[in-house]
Amino acid sequence: MNNELDNSIAEIFEMKEEKRTPALINQAPEVQKDYQAEADLEYVRSNLYDLMGNGTEAINQMMQLAKESQHPRTYEVLSNFIKNMGDVSDKLIQLHKSKKELTATEEHKPTSGINVEQAVFVGSTADLLKKIKQDGN
Repeated sequence: MNNELDNSIAEIFEMKEEKRTPALINQAPEVQKDYQAEADLEYVRSNLYDLMGNGTEAINQMMQLAKESQHPRTYEVLSNFIKNMGDVSDKLIQLHKSKKELTATEEHKPTSGINVEQAVFVGSTADLLKKIKQDGN
């Protein structure tokens, strides 16, 4: 009944029947994921470079302050800050390793994990033909 009513209303208002196609959800998900991962990696890399640049400037200022004050606490803070800057440098290297792991394709991965338990035939094509003739007789 509902369908008849819809048809009547469509005729009255001279509406054309539209064919609806289902929307494609997650079209090309791999490309989008790769793009997001690449954008995130680039963002993190940019932040690490900014931290390293600002940290180098701060270290220079802290060295000047430590020289002027000759206070043991300023040297302690300076040494901790230098250690933290080294950690940021290590994170940049780890980022590059992570990027290589994320962008590695199947063809670049090692295939050493494949084990053949039983070989069906080992030999030349001539040997195979001889074996087929022997089994056929």
